[in-house]
Amino acid sequence: MECPYCGAELQEVDTYGAGKPEYYYGTAANGLYYPSTWEQLGIIYQCPNIDGFEPKEDAILYADENNIEYNDWRDIICNSSCFNGYFYSDKNEELHEGYPC
Repeated sequence: MECPYCGAELQEVDTYGAGKPEYYYGTAANGLYYPSTWEQLGIIYQCPNIDGFEPKEDAILYADENNIEYNDWRDIICNSSCFNGYFYSDKNEELHEGYPC
């Protein structure tokens, strides 16, 4: 998936879901076994440009396209940095801003 702000390929950082993993109550030999109820609901991504762009040309192009004023190209960061660059997908693989709660 691509960052909707800068177009960079988002990095997969984790998954999220609901439920519990499988576990044993007591010992594995004579305890009670509870199967997993875990269901993955989506994937968590982060933009790689929240700390700056590489190479320099990408930073300058992004700043020019988004009317960002800068003194040093190393100070240019993706606008997704306002929410730490996190995005997440849902079951329909639609991308949402932020970190899932």
